[in-house]
Amino acid sequence: MKKLVFMFAAAAMFAACQQNGKKAANAEGTDSLAADTMIVADTLVYEGEGPAADGTYQYSLSLYGDSIKEFAYEQVAVTPKGKETMARTTGVARLIENNGKNYVRVQSEKMDSVTFLQLDDQTLRLVSDKFEEAGEGTNTDLKLKK
Repeated sequence: MKKLVFMFAAAAMFAACQQNGKKAANAEGTDSLAADTMIVADTLVYEGEGPAADGTYQYSLSLYGDSIKEFAYEQVAVTPKGKETMARTTGVARLIENNGKNYVRVQSEKMDSVTFLQLDDQTLRLVSDKFEEAGEGTNTDLKLKK
């Protein structure tokens, strides 16, 4: 968790330093659009699959901005009949600590929350709202995409 928070603090500091550089670049006649795209690149995308009754679910969680206060979440069912989007939403993400473990809870105004256990810097595991894991062999892990 400390690494995740440190990473976001470093990204915020980097973004703040970019503002000073933009003024100097513009004085030299350099296009500031390139500097703007560097600031927007603070997106973490996690993807993974989990078991379903007659196929699998594909999950995608994007945390973006200078902090992880905003997110985009999508759940797609993949069955022999094809793909069907089960959930797609955006909203607010919160970091939660429970029993010494770190969690990310995402919630929009229209849906119940979805909670992920932070296993390490690269992996989030889908858990219940009561912080319970599904069990061996049925866990849904989302890996950070580079």
